[in-house]
Amino acid sequence: KRRELFAAGCRLVWEFDPETRSVDVYATADGPAVTVPPAGTLDGTAVVPGLLLPLTELYAEWDALTAMHAGNG
Repeated sequence: KRRELFAAGCRLVWEFDPETRSVDVYATADGPAVTVPPAGTLDGTAVVPGLLLPLTELYAEWDALTAMHAGNG
């Protein structure tokens, strides 16, 4: 899927791992990933200048939404 995204013109791919609460960041389809740890911050680099997303905040939202949806099922 990553190759397809880059072939379609994506310049940055984030692969989220809710289990480890980390994110692998790819700047190329075949390049190595840079892993952002659970206490780290995603950076939009030159693709989305100024975007800074702390993973602790992101996964707190994830937990809240997951809990909310679990209560509706």
